[in-house]
Amino acid sequence: MLILSPRITGSPQVSEKIRDLWPDLSPCLLFDASGEMHDRQADADVAVVDYLQVPGSAAELFCSAIRFLRYRLGRRIEPLVMAFDESVIEARAADTLPVANTPVSTGFDDEDRLIWLQIDEITASGPLLPVFADTIRCEGLTDRQFADLLSSGFEG
Repeated sequence: MLILSPRITGSPQVSEKIRDLWPDLSPCLLFDASGEMHDRQADADVAVVDYLQVPGSAAELFCSAIRFLRYRLGRRIEPLVMAFDESVIEARAADTLPVANTPVSTGFDDEDRLIWLQIDEITASGPLLPVFADTIRCEGLTDRQFADLLSSGFEG
């Protein structure tokens, strides 16, 4: 599953570029409901989550999205990629995405903000990811701390 944050879905051109990078993954678009309305009929097979108030951090956004998508994730055996920022396009072009045989891979920008994460198909479709999302306390976590918790929770 490819989950695109509201920062990305706010720009249809950027959203389309990122979706083209992972054409085999089923997309989920996260929107800020206070922004411009999107055309649901154009993307009938796409999961859409509208937020009245977008979670403030990458950790909160990720955990919220996983809670919304828990049943859909369990029915599909595919990796989960979440793009938080459009700089994922440059990261993909520079071939800095993900490390093989690693359950969780992440990428950060120069300011230590999480720009993407990828979870392997076994972990993404398994029962523990939604439990992690329900259990973790995101308040006060930096993006790096969240990525470390996620990685250490699922590495063998």
